[in-house]
Amino acid sequence: MRRRQQSDIENAVRRTLESLLANLLTVVDHLDFALSAKTNSEETRAFAQGVRQTRDQMLAILRQEGVQQIAHARVFDAALHQAVSTAHSGDHAPGEILDVLREGYTFRGHVLRPAQVRVVAAEPESKASSADAS
Repeated sequence: MRRRQQSDIENAVRRTLESLLANLLTVVDHLDFALSAKTNSEETRAFAQGVRQTRDQMLAILRQEGVQQIAHARVFDAALHQAVSTAHSGDHAPGEILDVLREGYTFRGHVLRPAQVRVVAAEPESKASSADAS
């Protein structure tokens, strides 16, 4: 009975911590969005530098707590990535990642948030079969 109570408490703490960390990653996303704006003046460049320092400090704190960014991969992995769009490409094989649209993160070996990616789609069957027939 005591072991089960301890396990229930640990699971509740882990879920609460994961929720907090996911919310903090949303803040990092907003900082990244702010940094994507054009900086046309010295004032806006100084502001962007402050935002960048805030973002970097937030990521350093998250790393200290065990949050790791998912490494950029070449091939889509459903365990680590969420395909949010697809595109056709003659230069890339189906399933290859073209762009990372939002970074993904792990926490203590589990995916906290999958990376959102744009992936190369397979060619439609009609084109593939007509090319084989030629």
